[in-house]
Amino acid sequence: MLGKNQVSVKLQSLATLPLLGVCGGAAGQRGAFIAGVLEKCETLHISCAVFQLQVLVTQKVSDQLHALSQQHDAVLVESKLPVTFNHLWLGDTDGANSGQLFTVGQGDLLRGDVIEKVVNWLSRRWLDAPIWGCVLVGGKSRRMGRAKHLIRHLGKTWVERTVEVLQHQVENVVISGAGQLPDSLVEMDRVADIEGLAGPIAGILAALRYQPEVSWLVVACDLPEMNEQALQWLLSRRQIGRQAILADLENNGRVEPLLAYYDYRCRKAVEAIVAAGSLRINRLQWVPGVFTDQPPESLRSCWRNINTPRDFERHR
Repeated sequence: MLGKNQVSVKLQSLATLPLLGVCGGAAGQRGAFIAGVLEKCETLHISCAVFQLQVLVTQKVSDQLHALSQQHDAVLVESKLPVTFNHLWLGDTDGANSGQLFTVGQGDLLRGDVIEKVVNWLSRRWLDAPIWGCVLVGGKSRRMGRAKHLIRHLGKTWVERTVEVLQHQVENVVISGAGQLPDSLVEMDRVADIEGLAGPIAGILAALRYQPEVSWLVVACDLPEMNEQALQWLLSRRQIGRQAILADLENNGRVEPLLAYYDYRCRKAVEAIVAAGSLRINRLQWVPGVFTDQPPESLRSCWRNINTPRDFERHR
């Protein structure tokens, strides 16, 4: 179910992805340079794929490159000829073309600083994915006895407050889950939970499928102390290769998946959890590339949720 003013994100162009063409030179030179980049990526635990481009970039090739960019942190595209997306040119002759970043002379092919420059560029580009916010309102609220997202405090419902806080940190906010919304939010984008699933994973996976090249700050609707500083803390921990960022409040291995960052590249891992018959999104913490950390003590109350009337009275 989508809002009347649905904001749609088209697939990012190839130029916006952590994808770099390695063009020109002889096949052996391209191979040696790519091997150097792969070795550097491996030391940094960066997953890097290589795509051999033999033809012009057709729609089919573009789709394949987009798919690789969802499965890996970075993609190198080997091509004899220059390409129109971001690339470097091997050899002393300038292969000037739109999208060319720089030329690498034959004597510089395996220089460490040149390879490091390429890896640093890929790392920066990895962070360029758009970030949206997703508010989870699909819970049954059985223990509370009423819809938690509609609880009103200081003149606003909890869902209104959550949306307002998120909007200062992301490009767009969507609501995941069914249920009535206050008048102020009725035209917001809405995403239906995945049918056949239950719990937060149904909403998180719905968001990841809804916009497959958007990364997400996911927030449950029952965190009345959540603030922008907590969101900024999560975002500050982003770096290439980190597919999700989950808070471990007590540093004891118990993670908090309902105020967390989910990079779009973690979708494959979430799909695998569901395919294995589990509904526990916290199983993501065991996936390579998922980062857990303990937030500052001053922010830990942001992860405190309200489940019962007694919790609510204590909060007030």
